[in-house]
Amino acid sequence: MADNNMLRTFDSTVLPIMTCCDKVLDILDNKIPVPNVAEFFITNFCNFRCRHCRCMKTLTEDKYAYMDLDFFSRVLKDLAGIGVKCVHLAGGGEPLIHPYIIDILKLIKNCNMKTAIYTNGYSFTESPELIETALETCDSIRISLDAASEATMKKVHGMDNISYSKLYNSLCRMISLRGRLPKIGLKMLISKLNVSDIKEFVQQGVLMGADYLQFRFLTFPKGLSLEPEEVKTLTTEISEYISLYSNCSTQIEVVPSYESDSAAGKCLASLLHTVIDYDGEVYICPFFETRKSSHRLGSLKTAGSFSDLWYSQEHLKVRENIDYSKCVANCQMLRYNKVIDFISSDGYRFDFI
Repeated sequence: MADNNMLRTFDSTVLPIMTCCDKVLDILDNKIPVPNVAEFFITNFCNFRCRHCRCMKTLTEDKYAYMDLDFFSRVLKDLAGIGVKCVHLAGGGEPLIHPYIIDILKLIKNCNMKTAIYTNGYSFTESPELIETALETCDSIRISLDAASEATMKKVHGMDNISYSKLYNSLCRMISLRGRLPKIGLKMLISKLNVSDIKEFVQQGVLMGADYLQFRFLTFPKGLSLEPEEVKTLTTEISEYISLYSNCSTQIEVVPSYESDSAAGKCLASLLHTVIDYDGEVYICPFFETRKSSHRLGSLKTAGSFSDLWYSQEHLKVRENIDYSKCVANCQMLRYNKVIDFISSDGYRFDFI
């Protein structure tokens, strides 16, 4: 439960859980709610080879594969039928390179579900139709740009045959064509490889007209991450610099680092967010790559429906056996706990506007 003296301020990236307060109260009553978000990893292949990618082992050793379109359609309709509101396309691979990505986006739209994409965005440089479809179907698109120059982009993303200017121009075109939605944001994962591009990243993002710019600090692998004191100093410098843009329409934020001595406790928010891998396996957490056996709920290719897995005794058993001390410290799902404590303490008055 929350401390009566708790500071009522939160990291803005976790505040959306407030919209699910009724489901949070169900979780606190030991019930399993309908997940708000279904995150699909629709491929295990990526067109980049980022040196920091936690999925690199999977990308280089496994056989490349894409989620079958008919299978995706079946699962999607199943999820929509039980009330899942949002679909998130992300994953260990790059979602936009799926050969049927345009069909996938249209299927989600036809199910009246909201769509968010986390992408490196490079496929937008190769397909005007993809740009048009994304603008028509998506609610949110976040591009992991991670650079503001040709040399840095090649270095960070591990590719010599990519062009920063080509991607920049495509994103400028997208932003100029969008309406109220989708919201388009640019992300920089700060490491030793791109720290020199930070100010230029802000300048170009604002000039482009992005809805938001997001900075995070790389915490692994250690060889590419900054030292704690460097992170602290740089966070202050970035905050001072972005204050110069306080009057612009682009929102700029520095997200708290994952770095911490230990995990933040038992994860509850993951009950609102299911993860479906390219092969139909369902996991309880997006950070499942190193703990597949312990985080696996089962396969949608053999289960009768998503509900059969989600509301099963196996789901409860998997949760009971998770060693939360081995979780990614301060991961976004764990950082929801502070807001969950707030909902627990004040939920009785939420309807009294």
